[in-house]
Amino acid sequence: MMKFNLIHLFILLIMFFILYILLTNLIHPIFLILLIMIFTILTCTIISMKNSNYLYSIMMFFILISGLLIIFLYFASLSSNEPSNIQTPPTYMNSNMFLNLLLMIFIILLTPKYFPYIYSEINSLIFITENSFMNIKKIYTNPNINLTLMCMFFLFLSLLMVIKICSLKSSSLRKLN
Repeated sequence: MMKFNLIHLFILLIMFFILYILLTNLIHPIFLILLIMIFTILTCTIISMKNSNYLYSIMMFFILISGLLIIFLYFASLSSNEPSNIQTPPTYMNSNMFLNLLLMIFIILLTPKYFPYIYSEINSLIFITENSFMNIKKIYTNPNINLTLMCMFFLFLSLLMVIKICSLKSSSLRKLN
């Protein structure tokens, strides 16, 4: 039987929260960007927990968040002042669905003998060996660091260009009329 830490329970709750948001029909680009940001934070947390060096998770976080900010800036400039048609279910349905997800998590955690397949899958996902990170670390070593820095610089430069274009025109990038 696998011993769960509080962090693993937190990660499981975040994944169910993402599933909960997707099931409530909140399919709007801003909510999808929010879900990607939550997933990025979750992924970087897992990588930093399993790796002895935090540099990779910090660099990955900055790259993904800057890319998301560029996407958000494009979206915000293209659809300025456009209302979102978000229809949420009633409050009792939201709380009922969330409580059902929590109950399912605790049943799975408290009765591992009934779910051996799930525990074996979680075991194989959680116990990542150091060798698998050695392949990922090759991106940030001497021969490939130039390409990585060039990609990061390109993201930063495109962010500055979008900001400059939007600030010169004081409007959106494209007219919707």
